[in-house]
Amino acid sequence: MISNENVKRIFRYDLEKDDKNCIVSTRHDPAFTSHQVTGGKSIVDLLSVSQPSSIFSKHTQSLNCFGARSTLLKRAIVLPNSYELFLSPWLADGSFSYPHKSIMQDWKRWFPSAHNAQLAPGSAMPSNAIGADAFDGIVCLLDQKPKYIIKNHDDANNYWHWTFEWLPRLFVLKEIATSNARLEKPTFLNIGSALNPFQQEWIWLLFGESIEVCNYSSPILCNNILWITPPFPAHHSHDTILKIRDHILGTEMYGVNRVRGEYPSRIYLLRGDARNGRRVANEPQIIDGLKRLGFVAMAMDGLSVIEQAQIFSGADIIVGAHGSAFVNMIFCKRSCKIIELFGSGYVSGHDYSLALSCGLHWEYLEGESTDIVPSFVSDFRIELDKLLIVLTKLLTSSMHL
Repeated sequence: MISNENVKRIFRYDLEKDDKNCIVSTRHDPAFTSHQVTGGKSIVDLLSVSQPSSIFSKHTQSLNCFGARSTLLKRAIVLPNSYELFLSPWLADGSFSYPHKSIMQDWKRWFPSAHNAQLAPGSAMPSNAIGADAFDGIVCLLDQKPKYIIKNHDDANNYWHWTFEWLPRLFVLKEIATSNARLEKPTFLNIGSALNPFQQEWIWLLFGESIEVCNYSSPILCNNILWITPPFPAHHSHDTILKIRDHILGTEMYGVNRVRGEYPSRIYLLRGDARNGRRVANEPQIIDGLKRLGFVAMAMDGLSVIEQAQIFSGADIIVGAHGSAFVNMIFCKRSCKIIELFGSGYVSGHDYSLALSCGLHWEYLEGESTDIVPSFVSDFRIELDKLLIVLTKLLTSSMHL
């Protein structure tokens, strides 16, 4: 039996690697794909500022995607809320999460707290390194049955992060399970916070009621752990988006009680219970102005994945403040148009990338922050007249198609 003290003793930061730790590694899609940006100079400038160079090349004006792979390891440690796998001999190894050098370099530069630096001999411990005390209370699962981590990071509780960082892994797992009898019924592990309703719904949609998820709040030392690196970033992967879209729109549940015209075709998307702020400060004025054009204000809070897909799939145009609910543009028809609202403290090209993969028309409008120093969470005001000009132009062009 391996005790906590034994784990601490063998844990060390160095560059040694156990090259026999990998049982099998498999690639699941092309190693690299690239899609040309079509949005003009304003979009190119937006992507240049808001996206790492590994996933957007300004030189070629293309969006890049790196392929998925799965690796069955003899042994690894998984911590709650860590992007790293700790492999024998317990090196914090980001290469299993982001195996391509260009991504790893970008990620350490853009999000330095997300990854532990690999130490050269004699180097000092970095400030963001995880020490051996992080393994207190470790649970040892050292039997020979394969294990799979459903999730181990609270980022997955965000609808966007779940859909594009965790859900694609489950699709890979489902493909593996149909072709590899050994991995057909792994032990499913959830490490950290409990699964929320949309995570449980997706697991049920993919695997039915036949699987049992074991929940742990402690670090796990595992034998035979299957680690899946999803396509990165998955919202650049047209194939991944099609898998998600088709799985929902092709289910019997999607069509149950759906009546043509049941949902509005013009939607103003409310932020709802968003934890990161970024609300439209003059939203009542915006909603009132858009009502005259037939828009209905809706929030996605509390709705199932199926219900959200039903709402988005019938929409002709969707307007709203940037947030995770825009993930649902996956389910939109190709004629749908998206206008996303941002404050000056945070303007991102992520949803342009998603819209491009979905074949949708996407525009954005930047508002004025309510804070003297705008930040990622600042609320903002949108000029109704500017929004109406953009909308009128889009609606007029739609009538001429």
